[in-house]
Amino acid sequence: MVRPQGNVAVASAPRQTLARIEALKTVRRAHASNPDYSRPCGFAWMRYMVRKVAPRNRETQMIRTGMLLVLGLATLSVAVGPAAAQRQRLSMDPGWHFTLGDPANAERPAFDDHGWRRLDLPHDWSIEGTMQQDAPGGGQMAFLPGGIGWYRKAFRMPASARGLEAWLEFDGVYMNSDVWINGAHLGRRPYGYVSFAYDISRHLVPGVNVVAVRVDNSRQPNSRWYSGSGIDRHVWLTLADSLHVGHWG
Repeated sequence: MVRPQGNVAVASAPRQTLARIEALKTVRRAHASNPDYSRPCGFAWMRYMVRKVAPRNRETQMIRTGMLLVLGLATLSVAVGPAAAQRQRLSMDPGWHFTLGDPANAERPAFDDHGWRRLDLPHDWSIEGTMQQDAPGGGQMAFLPGGIGWYRKAFRMPASARGLEAWLEFDGVYMNSDVWINGAHLGRRPYGYVSFAYDISRHLVPGVNVVAVRVDNSRQPNSRWYSGSGIDRHVWLTLADSLHVGHWG
């Protein structure tokens, strides 16, 4: 039987079906106040509705298929859990060695950097310098020096990194940086007002790994305001499963 409702014709459900729906609603409301039963009851409600109550015509069969698909995906997401795909973002700020200058072969893992200054990031070597009236950067650089500097850090991968992909993230380096890992050149980032990252997965070795960064802020002036010099933002080691959302994806 069909009864008109405005400009739309609505099919009247049999009284028995309506009574069953109302009974299920009453049960669901009773369980909704208990968080331990609210989710299972919701799934059971959906299963019952699509299998028992919904009429078996073509349109509702399509709706039933879609609802079962959603139910299956929800169940799968609960079974897998967020921990399995959790990415790790570890700070690489502590424990770097730094020197102002441009020593040869400083990118090699065996290079002796024991005489270099030990520091934590972020770091700006210009602000540590002496102001000079004839500084190449002039007033834009607060009459402070630019130049070339090197950073090196030796580290071990955490045990939790086994089987995961890894990349280094630099929140900012000013400027014109080159980065190496275990002697392999990862890339050059011109200028300095941008974050960047390098995949280091295939370059890692068991035991100690060495990352080296050369920073070149020698061409002055190059900014309309004080920029500083060095790895002046945070550095991160990010670990993720081989199946993951792409970096900044």
